[in-house]
Amino acid sequence: MDERMRAFLNDFTVLSRLAHESLEPADGELTVPVLTAHLGVAPATLPVVTESIAQHRLADAGQLLDHLMAADRGARLLGLAGQERHHMEFSDLLGGTGMPAGRIGEPDYETVSIGPDEETRVVSCGL
Repeated sequence: MDERMRAFLNDFTVLSRLAHESLEPADGELTVPVLTAHLGVAPATLPVVTESIAQHRLADAGQLLDHLMAADRGARLLGLAGQERHHMEFSDLLGGTGMPAGRIGEPDYETVSIGPDEETRVVSCGL
């Protein structure tokens, strides 16, 4: 990469940050400081590990989460605010792109069947 391209990219990065900073501040806590306080290190320094849960096991995972939350009075179930959560990977939301990450919001839920005529609500996107 030549020097002119490097200068252009640096200027473009500054322009992008200034454009983002000029937006009206959104409500809610920033995601990265909340996770940093919980983890004790910056989230971007840790690997992101994902595990898919089969649809028929979501109710079991929901019950496990409820049990863990009940056992810890300080536990918080957090969601991610904004539409970015539908279009970006979790690692990108934590600032992996160099842009500021999202904000804490309410978790998303979905309804799953647990029997022929019975359903339950489970977290579909949350921390």
